Amino acid sequence: MSPQVAPIRRGSLAAIRERALRTKRARGETPAAAERSRRVSLWLPTSIIFVLLAPFAILLTPLLFLLPRPYRPDPSAVVILGEALLSLSGTHVEVDTPAARVRLHLF
Repeated sequence: MSPQVAPIRRGSLAAIRERALRTKRARGETPAAAERSRRVSLWLPTSIIFVLLAPFAILLTPLLFLLPRPYRPDPSAVVILGEALLSLSGTHVEVDTPAARVRLHLF
């Protein structure tokens, strides 16, 4: 007589894992390949980018005065936006998902 195996309850963690393995096999993925995640690491030198783009911003500033009055930005808002973008330097963002691991470093 063979030992009886308890049925997997619907909605349990074991049932969810079994269903995930079945769907991955149906798509042709191996379980080992499905467990690996892609790693993306991106280093952005934001301070250098802003220094290189600053001359273009200075050259385009007079064009702001050609905009109609309701669409013209406040000069202090432009300065505040620049300060906010420059303050992003030194930011580390890490996002971990089952499909990928993304790291973003702004320096």
